[in-house]
Amino acid sequence: MADDDEKPLDRVPTFYAGHDEWMTPPRQPVGCIARTANSAMWGSAAGIFAGAFDLAWYPDAQIRTPKGVYDVPFSWKNTVTKVMRPMAWCAASGAAYSLGACLSEQMRGGQKDPLNAANGGALAGLVMGSMSRRFDVMTATAIGLWALMGVADGFRFGEAFVLDPDHFNHRNFGMRAKQHTESEELDHLKKLYPKY
Repeated sequence: MADDDEKPLDRVPTFYAGHDEWMTPPRQPVGCIARTANSAMWGSAAGIFAGAFDLAWYPDAQIRTPKGVYDVPFSWKNTVTKVMRPMAWCAASGAAYSLGACLSEQMRGGQKDPLNAANGGALAGLVMGSMSRRFDVMTATAIGLWALMGVADGFRFGEAFVLDPDHFNHRNFGMRAKQHTESEELDHLKKLYPKY
Protein backbone atom coordinates (compact mmCIF):
# COMPACT_ATOMS: atom_id res chain seq x y z
CA MET A 1 0.00 0.00 0.00
CA ALA A 2 2.20 2.74 -1.25
CA ASP A 3 -0.51 5.31 -1.87
CA ASP A 4 -3.01 6.73 0.61
CA ASP A 5 -5.83 6.20 -1.89
CA GLU A 6 -5.25 2.46 -1.84
CA LYS A 7 -5.95 2.08 1.87
CA PRO A 8 -9.14 0.15 2.62
CA LEU A 9 -12.09 2.38 3.32
CA ASP A 10 -13.60 0.05 5.90
CA ARG A 11 -10.72 0.37 8.36
CA VAL A 12 -9.50 3.21 10.49
CA PRO A 13 -6.10 3.44 12.20
CA THR A 14 -5.73 1.39 15.36
CA PHE A 15 -2.78 1.87 17.64
CA TYR A 16 -2.23 -1.31 19.63
CA ALA A 17 1.31 -1.86 20.84
CA GLY A 18 3.22 -4.09 18.46
CA HIS A 19 0.66 -3.99 15.66
CA ASP A 20 0.69 -2.37 12.27
CA GLU A 21 -1.30 0.86 11.95
CA TRP A 22 -3.76 -0.57 9.41
CA MET A 23 -4.08 -4.02 10.95
CA THR A 24 -7.37 -5.24 12.34
CA PRO A 25 -6.95 -5.34 16.12
CA PRO A 26 -6.84 -8.77 17.74
CA ARG A 27 -9.82 -10.05 19.69
CA GLN A 28 -8.02 -9.95 23.04
CA PRO A 29 -4.79 -7.97 22.90
CA VAL A 30 -4.15 -8.25 26.65
CA GLY A 31 -2.53 -10.84 28.91
CA CYS A 32 -3.71 -12.55 32.09
CA ILE A 33 -2.82 -9.71 34.42
CA ALA A 34 -4.67 -7.09 32.38
CA ARG A 35 -7.70 -9.37 31.92
CA THR A 36 -7.78 -10.08 35.66
CA ALA A 37 -7.48 -6.40 36.54
CA ASN A 38 -10.23 -5.52 34.04
CA SER A 39 -12.56 -8.14 35.53
CA ALA A 40 -11.77 -6.94 39.05
CA MET A 41 -12.61 -3.38 37.98
CA TRP A 42 -15.96 -4.37 36.46
CA GLY A 43 -16.68 -6.62 39.44
CA SER A 44 -16.02 -3.79 41.86
CA ALA A 45 -18.34 -1.53 39.85
CA ALA A 46 -21.08 -4.16 40.05
CA GLY A 47 -20.38 -4.58 43.77
CA ILE A 48 -20.68 -0.85 44.43
CA PHE A 49 -23.98 -0.89 42.54
CA ALA A 50 -25.24 -3.83 44.66
CA GLY A 51 -23.97 -2.21 47.86
CA ALA A 52 -25.74 1.05 47.02
CA PHE A 53 -29.01 -0.83 46.60
CA ASP A 54 -28.46 -2.66 49.88
CA LEU A 55 -27.75 0.65 51.58
CA ALA A 56 -30.89 2.19 50.08
CA TRP A 57 -33.13 -0.63 51.31
CA TYR A 58 -31.51 -1.11 54.73
CA PRO A 59 -29.72 2.12 55.68
CA ASP A 60 -29.32 1.32 59.38
CA ALA A 61 -27.22 -1.47 60.81
CA GLN A 62 -29.09 -4.14 62.74
CA ILE A 63 -28.03 -6.26 65.68
CA ARG A 64 -29.67 -9.67 65.97
CA THR A 65 -29.99 -11.05 69.46
CA PRO A 66 -32.12 -13.85 70.91
CA LYS A 67 -34.55 -11.21 72.13
CA GLY A 68 -35.02 -9.61 68.70
CA VAL A 69 -33.53 -7.34 66.07
CA TYR A 70 -32.41 -3.85 67.06
CA ASP A 71 -31.52 -0.94 64.79
CA VAL A 72 -28.24 0.86 65.43
CA PRO A 73 -28.05 4.63 64.82
CA PHE A 74 -26.41 5.95 61.66
CA SER A 75 -22.64 5.72 61.38
CA TRP A 76 -20.26 6.29 58.49
CA LYS A 77 -18.47 3.06 59.29
CA ASN A 78 -21.67 1.11 58.66
CA THR A 79 -22.30 3.00 55.43
CA VAL A 80 -18.82 2.35 54.04
CA THR A 81 -18.92 -1.30 55.13
CA LYS A 82 -22.26 -1.90 53.44
CA VAL A 83 -20.89 -0.63 50.14
CA MET A 84 -17.33 -1.96 50.32
CA ARG A 85 -18.12 -5.54 51.33
CA PRO A 86 -20.08 -6.45 48.16
CA MET A 87 -17.56 -4.50 46.10
CA ALA A 88 -14.69 -6.58 47.45
CA TRP A 89 -16.48 -9.92 46.96
CA CYS A 90 -17.63 -9.10 43.43
CA ALA A 91 -14.17 -7.85 42.46
CA ALA A 92 -12.54 -10.98 43.92
CA SER A 93 -15.01 -13.28 42.15
CA GLY A 94 -14.56 -11.57 38.78
CA ALA A 95 -10.79 -11.55 39.13
CA ALA A 96 -10.78 -15.23 40.14
CA TYR A 97 -12.86 -16.16 37.09
CA SER A 98 -10.62 -14.31 34.64
CA LEU A 99 -7.45 -15.57 36.26
CA GLY A 100 -8.70 -19.17 36.27
CA ALA A 101 -9.83 -19.04 32.65
CA CYS A 102 -6.63 -17.37 31.46
CA LEU A 103 -4.31 -19.71 33.38
CA SER A 104 -6.27 -22.71 32.13
CA GLU A 105 -5.89 -21.48 28.58
CA GLN A 106 -2.14 -20.97 29.01
CA MET A 107 -1.55 -24.33 30.71
CA ARG A 108 -3.42 -26.12 27.93
CA GLY A 109 -1.33 -24.57 25.17
CA GLY A 110 -3.66 -21.75 24.13
CA GLN A 111 -6.73 -23.88 23.40
CA LYS A 112 -9.88 -21.75 23.45
CA ASP A 113 -12.73 -24.03 24.44
CA PRO A 114 -15.42 -24.26 27.16
CA LEU A 115 -13.07 -26.00 29.60
CA ASN A 116 -11.27 -22.70 30.21
CA ALA A 117 -14.51 -21.01 31.22
CA ALA A 118 -15.44 -24.01 33.37
CA ASN A 119 -12.12 -23.87 35.23
CA GLY A 120 -12.49 -20.13 35.73
CA GLY A 121 -16.01 -20.72 37.04
CA ALA A 122 -14.70 -23.29 39.52
CA LEU A 123 -12.16 -20.80 40.89
CA ALA A 124 -14.82 -18.08 41.09
CA GLY A 125 -17.10 -20.56 42.87
CA LEU A 126 -14.43 -21.19 45.48
CA VAL A 127 -14.17 -17.45 46.11
CA MET A 128 -17.96 -17.02 46.27
CA GLY A 129 -18.36 -20.03 48.55
CA SER A 130 -15.65 -18.78 50.88
CA MET A 131 -18.06 -16.12 52.12
CA SER A 132 -19.80 -18.86 54.08
CA ARG A 133 -16.50 -20.10 55.61
CA ARG A 134 -17.60 -23.69 55.07
CA PHE A 135 -15.67 -26.13 52.91
CA ASP A 136 -18.76 -28.06 51.78
CA VAL A 137 -20.42 -24.87 50.50
CA MET A 138 -17.20 -23.84 48.74
CA THR A 139 -17.00 -27.23 47.03
CA ALA A 140 -20.64 -27.23 45.96
CA THR A 141 -20.39 -23.67 44.63
CA ALA A 142 -17.20 -24.49 42.73
CA ILE A 143 -18.75 -27.59 41.13
CA GLY A 144 -21.96 -25.74 40.28
CA LEU A 145 -20.19 -22.79 38.66
CA TRP A 146 -17.78 -25.15 36.88
CA ALA A 147 -20.75 -26.84 35.19
CA LEU A 148 -22.69 -23.61 34.58
CA MET A 149 -19.82 -21.70 32.99
CA GLY A 150 -18.77 -24.68 30.90
CA VAL A 151 -22.28 -25.08 29.51
CA ALA A 152 -22.72 -21.33 29.01
CA ASP A 153 -19.48 -21.04 27.07
CA GLY A 154 -20.12 -24.29 25.21
CA PHE A 155 -23.42 -23.04 23.84
CA ARG A 156 -21.99 -19.53 23.25
CA PHE A 157 -24.89 -17.77 24.94
CA GLY A 158 -23.17 -14.39 24.58
CA GLU A 159 -22.87 -14.75 20.82
CA ALA A 160 -26.53 -15.68 20.40
CA PHE A 161 -27.47 -12.00 20.63
CA VAL A 162 -25.20 -10.91 17.78
CA LEU A 163 -27.53 -10.75 14.79
CA ASP A 164 -25.08 -9.25 12.31
CA PRO A 165 -21.46 -10.33 12.96
CA ASP A 166 -20.04 -7.90 10.38
CA HIS A 167 -21.77 -4.93 12.00
CA PHE A 168 -20.68 -6.22 15.45
CA ASN A 169 -17.02 -6.36 14.39
CA HIS A 170 -17.15 -2.95 12.73
CA ARG A 171 -18.72 -1.39 15.80
CA ASN A 172 -16.52 -3.09 18.43
CA PHE A 173 -13.13 -3.01 16.75
CA GLY A 174 -13.14 0.63 15.69
CA MET A 175 -13.74 0.12 11.99
CA ARG A 176 -16.03 2.32 9.98
CA ALA A 177 -19.06 0.88 8.27
CA LYS A 178 -18.47 -0.44 4.77
CA GLN A 179 -18.94 2.22 2.10
CA HIS A 180 -22.04 1.94 -0.02
CA THR A 181 -21.53 1.72 -3.77
CA GLU A 182 -24.35 2.69 -6.08
CA SER A 183 -25.47 0.50 -8.95
CA GLU A 184 -25.01 1.48 -12.58
CA GLU A 185 -28.76 1.87 -13.04
CA LEU A 186 -28.99 4.38 -10.21
CA ASP A 187 -25.99 6.28 -11.51
CA HIS A 188 -27.62 6.42 -14.97
CA LEU A 189 -30.88 7.71 -13.47
CA LYS A 190 -29.01 10.41 -11.59
CA LYS A 191 -27.45 11.58 -14.82
CA LEU A 192 -30.83 11.66 -16.57
CA TYR A 193 -32.51 13.54 -13.71
CA PRO A 194 -29.86 15.72 -12.07
CA LYS A 195 -32.53 17.77 -10.34
CA TYR A 196 -33.39 14.88 -8.07
